[in-house]
Amino acid sequence: MIEKHEVDHNIKVKPIKENLLTNTKNNRRIKLFFKESRLNTFALSILFGFTLIGLLADFIANEKPLILKSGNQISFPIFSSFLGENQNVDWKNKLLTANFYLLPPIPYSPTNIDFRNSQSISPFTKQNINSLRWRHWLGTNELGQDVLSGIIHGSRIAIIVGFTSMIMALLLGLIFGGLAGFFGDTEVKWTQTTLICNILALFSSWFYGYETRKYKLDLALSNSVYDVFIAIGTSILIIGSLFFMFNKLAVVIDKKKKNSTKINLPIDLTIMRIIDLLQSIPALFLIIAFIAISKPSTTNVILIIGRLSWPNIARLIR
Repeated sequence: MIEKHEVDHNIKVKPIKENLLTNTKNNRRIKLFFKESRLNTFALSILFGFTLIGLLADFIANEKPLILKSGNQISFPIFSSFLGENQNVDWKNKLLTANFYLLPPIPYSPTNIDFRNSQSISPFTKQNINSLRWRHWLGTNELGQDVLSGIIHGSRIAIIVGFTSMIMALLLGLIFGGLAGFFGDTEVKWTQTTLICNILALFSSWFYGYETRKYKLDLALSNSVYDVFIAIGTSILIIGSLFFMFNKLAVVIDKKKKNSTKINLPIDLTIMRIIDLLQSIPALFLIIAFIAISKPSTTNVILIIGRLSWPNIARLIR
């Protein structure tokens, strides 16, 4: 006789219902958080506004026209500039011979120099301009560069720095915290060859993935978000390839050896002691020390913020 057992379907349904209820409660809490305080809603609106301005900076403040018709040819100079075209063009002279053109709301790039309105012109004083369309609404600096255009393009740099540094801190925290919590001190066993090859891969990836690409990374940060992702993705690809090659080399060497003893790697202990060391030193001292040994650049700012933020995330993940 085959006995029939009743299946309790509530075992699988109950956790799903609980997760749905938890997600619904969390969504209600977030909505209430912004509904109860107008200041929170106002702050969120400002954040979204600055993010949108930063992403659309080239379309808001730029000397290049959005649409340009010269003769029978219609072009879109801002879009073509993303592909590296129209870099060294005198747009003021080119606009004089154009049949039709549409400029952004602020017809100045942050690097444009207006010699007729240099020496820190105030927005309330008389400006030497052809029409109101070319007015500097927040004035100029000592060189004659438009202040409002610099603020708009600077907001994009600030967003890129904050976003990229937090992604870096999150990735480092997830990786090191996950390694420390999952492997502990006795789960990972490497041969001496594998350990040496990974140490060499670490130094090689730092040199070829960052040191030799400093200029390209800084240049990408000053261009566009697309260039930033391409530059960072290339560095990650180089680092991953180096680690893969060195580990393959270690496997080949170990196969030729007859006796390759394995040693325990105290992953958890090492990572936690590094975190304790970083958190024991005041952040201001680390920033001053890092700036003293490196050149001032946007990439270094991202690295400083990312390095100082990942230990707390790693502790939480562990």
